[in-house]
Amino acid sequence: MPSRLGVVTILGLTVLVLTGCQNVPLTGRQQLALIPPNQMMAQASQAYGEFMQQARIIQGTREDQMVQRVGRRIQHAVERYMTEHNLAGQLHGYQWQFALVDDAKTPNAFCMPGGKIVVYTGILPLTRDEEGLAAVLGHEVAHAIAQHGSERASQKMLASAAGAAVSSVAAGAVTKSSSAADQAKVKLLAAGFGAAATYGVLMPYSRLHESEADRMGMHFMALAGYDPHKAVDLWARFKVVAHKGKQVPPEFFSTHPSDDTRITQNQATLPEVLPIYQANLPRRLAEEK
Repeated sequence: MPSRLGVVTILGLTVLVLTGCQNVPLTGRQQLALIPPNQMMAQASQAYGEFMQQARIIQGTREDQMVQRVGRRIQHAVERYMTEHNLAGQLHGYQWQFALVDDAKTPNAFCMPGGKIVVYTGILPLTRDEEGLAAVLGHEVAHAIAQHGSERASQKMLASAAGAAVSSVAAGAVTKSSSAADQAKVKLLAAGFGAAATYGVLMPYSRLHESEADRMGMHFMALAGYDPHKAVDLWARFKVVAHKGKQVPPEFFSTHPSDDTRITQNQATLPEVLPIYQANLPRRLAEEK
């Protein structure tokens, strides 16, 4: 018979899934949220501090000033959006920081919970200008606002607990008199569950997070007065420059959508964000005078 511990664990996981959910701002998607935001932000702050001690931080240059300017402009646009939609409370504890790191070989940027954002110099040739950088920073700010880091951690925690429960239930069905073949089936079941969780849940959600951050990021850059067409152009350049000649895994085995998928999705988002850009461009132009 299945172990009592396994059954109890499964019931507990069901309760967690039913109660530990919240909605993503702007998209309204329901997401898993098992870890308190203050816990995630505290861990992120510590990890960010450790990273900053080791990284080659660039400060005061023209490029760094651009990162700070664009980052703050998008931050303020997001804060206005959250206030206007009665969501400002979700920003409690955020301490926005934007850092430029000297690493020409890394065409990337990343975000930690609570608004800790890093841009590597290697991505600047692809962003080309302030509007291209706004596409990157809008995407990273979106990750923070959507609390994707917390959702990923919650999913991994749930998958780990579910895997342990499956193994416990399966092991409970095996007795000392079970054949070697039956014992092997139990091990195969546990391994199969792990693969199914990775490729059937974790990776698809990771791709969903990237697509969601693209869409939200285009909204946020438009709110800050930056042309969202530049997000489409950015991924077109990634396809031609950054990923050309490189072995890119099939989308199913990747944590990110393919370049073609991102370009298509971003093009589909343009009609909903262009009016926002046109309405907010005068604000940006006034600030730049």
